[in-house]
Amino acid sequence: MKTTQNNHVSIVGAISHIEQVITDQTGNFNWKKQSFVLTSLDEVHPNNIYISVWGDNIIWLDRCRVNDVVECKINIRSKNVNGKWFTEITAWRIDVDIRLTNELKAPDHENS
Repeated sequence: MKTTQNNHVSIVGAISHIEQVITDQTGNFNWKKQSFVLTSLDEVHPNNIYISVWGDNIIWLDRCRVNDVVECKINIRSKNVNGKWFTEITAWRIDVDIRLTNELKAPDHENS
């Protein structure tokens, strides 16, 4: 995870799972959400990170497939509900890194 000059947080990893879009209505407000799991590229201790995309930003996830390496611009927010803390990571931009995706999918050349 890194913070850019503009204080935007971004994270790079491979998409390991994409969930179906959820739509619902709260009062008069219709909303939609889609979540995915990003696996860090750390070969020693990879981490799975659950990230959600809301509303029209789902279009960024539409271009992605499982095993794509992506850079996600994210917001991290926490809230306290009845004394219990909940944290959500929300992506507002997702860019596929074609070069890293192809390297990840390429056969291992170490044994050749």
